[in-house]
Amino acid sequence: KGSELARLPWVVLNNQGLLRFLDGDLRRARQCYAEICERVPNNIIFTYRYGLCLILEGFRSRKRTLLGALKPDAIKVEKGLELLLHCLKLGTQRPVGRQKCLVIRKIVADVYEKTGRARKAKAVWAEILAEDPTCAEATYRVKGAEAGRKLAEAKIRAAKGVDKIDKRQKPRLLSD
Repeated sequence: KGSELARLPWVVLNNQGLLRFLDGDLRRARQCYAEICERVPNNIIFTYRYGLCLILEGFRSRKRTLLGALKPDAIKVEKGLELLLHCLKLGTQRPVGRQKCLVIRKIVADVYEKTGRARKAKAVWAEILAEDPTCAEATYRVKGAEAGRKLAEAKIRAAKGVDKIDKRQKPRLLSD
């Protein structure tokens, strides 16, 4: 039965896309995921991979402005961003088991930051922090470096069994 599944067109395309992505061939990986998205529309994972390929391609193939500065290929980056935003919409519209899609949200925030949209980025980081108050990266981006560092230290202590993280408490340093 497993060998039959491996021959399904979308499984083959997904595997080809993953291998091409890992080989650094973003264009061909993107083509695989574009085709999968046509065959299996509104799938968060495939749409995410398609969008990610576009964004990475856009940042990899920079173009010169009139003043000579290098800027990402805005068309690819924006198309990829649209796909990621579509993934977030799909995640919130699930009839059962709404998905937070925190990894996708983080990428959206990073793309906003890298393309000069700091306010939008900060708003997305604030959404992430509201969804996951223990996210050190979002804490860092919204509340500052010191708050992010304290939370990261608290998470490390909790992982070592020294402390437990209480989502209602503010993180504290070992010296506190």
